[in-house]
Amino acid sequence: MLSFRPRKALYYDLALTHRSASLHQTKGFAINNERLEFLGDSILNAIVSDFLFQKYPNENEGFLTQLKSKIVSRVILNEISVQMGIPQLITAHAPTAQTSNIYGNALEAIVGAAYLDRGYKKAYQFVVKRIILSANIDMLENTETNHKGRIIDWAQKKHIDYSFETEEMPLPSNNGKKFYAKLIIGEQTEGTGSGDSKKEAEQNAAHDAWQKLGL
Repeated sequence: MLSFRPRKALYYDLALTHRSASLHQTKGFAINNERLEFLGDSILNAIVSDFLFQKYPNENEGFLTQLKSKIVSRVILNEISVQMGIPQLITAHAPTAQTSNIYGNALEAIVGAAYLDRGYKKAYQFVVKRIILSANIDMLENTETNHKGRIIDWAQKKHIDYSFETEEMPLPSNNGKKFYAKLIIGEQTEGTGSGDSKKEAEQNAAHDAWQKLGL
């Protein structure tokens, strides 16, 4: 899966440990993949930015930013994680584990593990081979994923009032939180969505509205 031999397997064991299956030290510090996910997210963004900067020497910052956002989106990372077989390797306790984007999060944590274990060069090779190329960037160039932006542009051009209402709800057993959003156009709720962040929930609500309105 990694395309290289790990030196410190402990990093990868940790990368595959969801917070619902955390180990706890005597001082209450939870041991799970969230710190590696934090690191991996930064490394992943740096590598994708590096790759796109080299691949598209004549494109502007806006193009590069949008394409990077598509590649590292939660939808793409979740799909690639499933293709790689990561879900079968994750240690997690149901049902909490089924309510969040743990597959993509684990993939980011693996990027962090690869960076700590073998350095930037190996992490770069892993991200390019297993994430960027798997994401099919040629297709993503022509794919619109900013549904919220599209809805806002449409509403403004039509002079229609719109608003997002987002609610944060804790998950059971103190294992994180979930966001629920609804998009109100005029006086009607036209779209709903959920996600691990306010941004993701609002994007999903906008996508739902876009489809329901047949735009």
